[in-house]
Amino acid sequence: MHDEVFTKENCTMLSQFLEQTNHDNVRAKMLELIQTWAYAFRNSERYQAIKDTMTILKAKGHQFPELKEADAMFAMDTAPNWTDGKKCHRCRDDFSFTNRKHHCRNCGQVFCGQCTSKSCPLPKFGIEKDVRVCDGCYAQLQRPTSAKASGGRAGENDLPAEYLNSSLAQQVQTPPRKTEQELKEEEELQLALALSQSEAESKKQQQQQQQPSQQQQPQQGASTNQ
Repeated sequence: MHDEVFTKENCTMLSQFLEQTNHDNVRAKMLELIQTWAYAFRNSERYQAIKDTMTILKAKGHQFPELKEADAMFAMDTAPNWTDGKKCHRCRDDFSFTNRKHHCRNCGQVFCGQCTSKSCPLPKFGIEKDVRVCDGCYAQLQRPTSAKASGGRAGENDLPAEYLNSSLAQQVQTPPRKTEQELKEEEELQLALALSQSEAESKKQQQQQQQPSQQQQPQQGASTNQ
């Protein structure tokens, strides 16, 4: 959304409208918004146009209102750039004609359809409708709401967002898929353990059966001596 609004053409049009309007309250509000946007994106080269617009208006003598940093915080978060890859960022499956790639609108990483089955709005990016997000981001975004509903404080015992959005966290959430050879070896191991347990139980039963006969032999010898 920001990419569409803060183009050079739109910023020029905004500046022209500001200079042509005869309404002081409209001009003051526009100056306030331009200053807020310029401050919010001061570290982003992608939105240089809005910062240049503010510089030009200052040079022309326009007086900007006092900046309230708290009011500018709403625009600090910008949607991340989309990454590309040949494998799903979470399950590591290769992309193909049938396994298509999808991007999480929250972290920008690329996933398969199964790992981006959730959707939710992203108000921090100005997105009010439900959009596709990965399972990891969905769990992270829903956690504050769940904590509030349960009476707890949001953020307690939470892992850092940097870790939750990393490939390491995504891989840990889904166990690696085993190959046919690994499954066969695991099956043989379970069979061997079952046979070993069966043999142990059989020996235990034989020992229990032999104990009564061994106890009877000394008694029979004693009666013979008498």
